[in-house]
Amino acid sequence: MPLIVCDPDRRANATRGSTDDRFAEGIDILPTILDYMDVPVPAHRVEGQSLLSAIRAPSTAPAPWREAAFSEIDYSLYRARQALGVAPEKARAYMIRSERWKYVWFKGFRAQLFDLQNDPREFEDLGASPAHAHVLSEHRDLLLERLTDRRNRVTMSDAEVEARTDGARKVGVI
Repeated sequence: MPLIVCDPDRRANATRGSTDDRFAEGIDILPTILDYMDVPVPAHRVEGQSLLSAIRAPSTAPAPWREAAFSEIDYSLYRARQALGVAPEKARAYMIRSERWKYVWFKGFRAQLFDLQNDPREFEDLGASPAHAHVLSEHRDLLLERLTDRRNRVTMSDAEVEARTDGARKVGVI
């Protein structure tokens, strides 16, 4: 799905009307807006990365950029959940998409894998294919990395955590 950005700042004039095939996600919008407004991004809370440098000067955009795009769904309100006999709290699915592959993991089911180069409409599920075990493993690892990199600590910045680390010992509690 394309993301269309219109930056009114004249520093974006050089890229107007251009396209970029790199992956962007919805979580990139907030850090981009904060960056645009010169507001510090609270890294302990905000996932994603600012797209501002890619919008204004693609040659200065962070490299390497994201190698895959992530998506998730809670399908508890969909009829499919009932058809599959899945309890509402288990109706979760996660997807990681690289340039060529799309890996989909539904909780409680075998992973799906689609070769977007040879099957762009996703008709052939290669999730059970022994010939694609390495691709499945690689994308499962990408998904696990993404899930475990989530910002779950939202009440305290990394700097505050560093300053308070081992604080109990400093006041005599061991």
